[in-house]
Amino acid sequence: MSRDILNRKLQLNLKRIQEVQVKRVFAQVTQTDRFVLYLGIRVDLMLKWTRDRMEGV
Repeated sequence: MSRDILNRKLQLNLKRIQEVQVKRVFAQVTQTDRFVLYLGIRVDLMLKWTRDRMEGV
């Protein structure tokens, strides 16, 4: 009986660890996506600004 309880606790702990790992990976991906989006917008704006300046010259 006590082995069953220990096994259940172990399984619950493993499940919690896996859930935390998934959340951490998701958070990292979200941060990366935000950074890529930010960089993409910035590059687009810089290209547009450069193109507008060249057309004005």
